[in-house]
Amino acid sequence: MKVWTGIVFILCMLAAGCSNMVNYYAGYQVHSKVEVKQDTFNGNYIISSTQVGLRANLIDDNPSFLSIIKSPNSDELSVVAMTYLTLNTSFYPSYAEDKQGNKLNASQAWTDISCDKSSGIYACRWITQVATVLDWEEIKTKLGEPMQLYMFRIHGNGMADTAVHSCQIWEIVTEMNRLNGDLSPVVKFGGQPCYN
Repeated sequence: MKVWTGIVFILCMLAAGCSNMVNYYAGYQVHSKVEVKQDTFNGNYIISSTQVGLRANLIDDNPSFLSIIKSPNSDELSVVAMTYLTLNTSFYPSYAEDKQGNKLNASQAWTDISCDKSSGIYACRWITQVATVLDWEEIKTKLGEPMQLYMFRIHGNGMADTAVHSCQIWEIVTEMNRLNGDLSPVVKFGGQPCYN
């Protein structure tokens, strides 16, 4: 009977959608799929990749997703890595730097506290989203091959390491090509999305 109950529970979870469970566990809205939105005010496209952690996890290891703002009237892009940090205190970033020592602008997008007392112990954690400005051409060059990482460290009242993965660049480039009417497959950056 217990096995059957477990199977029914798993099927119900799958029917309800695993994303709700992942969002609950993470404490924020998880970017588990690529999104393309158009700003109705100025017509800019906002393209967001999936989020990937330092060791290729969806919600562990300081996951980041790329958010690209592209104007339909210009080739210029604004590129920001949005990183989720789950810590015992709110995180206030001052800057970020890559492995070559290049300084990057970083700022806090939002922070929130999430508490759970279901285990009998009142445990709280702070979830902070940090925005780090990146150079599009530089990360495209560094992540041209599959399974590459562009690592950077966020400094503030502590420090946290995170990375952009080549598959995230593939996701963004694929959507940018679609917006330009090019449906040919992108073979660089690993040739596939981060999650199939």
